[in-house]
Amino acid sequence: MLKHNIFSNLVSGAWVPALGFAITPKQINLLGVEAFGLIIKWGIIGAADRLDITRIMQREEAIL
Repeated sequence: MLKHNIFSNLVSGAWVPALGFAITPKQINLLGVEAFGLIIKWGIIGAADRLDITRIMQREEAIL
């Protein structure tokens, strides 16, 4: 039973990166580099908001 659980956890942990590597080139071709970059940027900002890094990123972006 323990071996089955370990194997299941490894497979499920590898599924997300494998899917990301498979889908990313298709998304870039479909959306274009600029739109894909904006989606990634807003995804990072959304995640950073939970970590309270948003202030730092806004300050750095304001300098540009």
